[in-house]
Amino acid sequence: MSGNHETIISAGNPVKRFPTGLQELYLDVCEDGQPPICHQRLTEKNLKQLIRKIHKRKMLGASLSCPDRDEDYFEIEVNSSWIAFQYVVNNGMEDEAFYSSFNPDYLDSGEESSTSTIYGSFMQLRYTMQDPKLAAKCVEYFARTGELYPGAAWLTERKG
Repeated sequence: MSGNHETIISAGNPVKRFPTGLQELYLDVCEDGQPPICHQRLTEKNLKQLIRKIHKRKMLGASLSCPDRDEDYFEIEVNSSWIAFQYVVNNGMEDEAFYSSFNPDYLDSGEESSTSTIYGSFMQLRYTMQDPKLAAKCVEYFARTGELYPGAAWLTERKG
């Protein structure tokens, strides 16, 4: 998208204790050899399963979405080589924004991964991260607050 403005949101202080409870979100998951989970209400049980799979770097594609805001969603891509997130806000609207995980070593690169996503496409290395523990915290924090985890750095792109 031409005319986008890209900035880095630096990592702040890690959250020591996450809030309890979950946001009202729906979970979609696609993984090898498993029937897809489609638009299932997020529960403590399926959040725990998702976090466990992230820790183990199990190849999957997942999405957390708001039931009343189709244009906002948090996408998760995991494979054995990398993990990638993108939080999309106001998709398709004039003020849409993207918040992504990123690898500072590849920020100025268009290089793609040598391993594909669950959907068969390849990920630009600039949007990947390596730390499954941090990745799991990002997903859990979003599930509990609807916000990006402040203990991680994010690459943000906005129209304009």
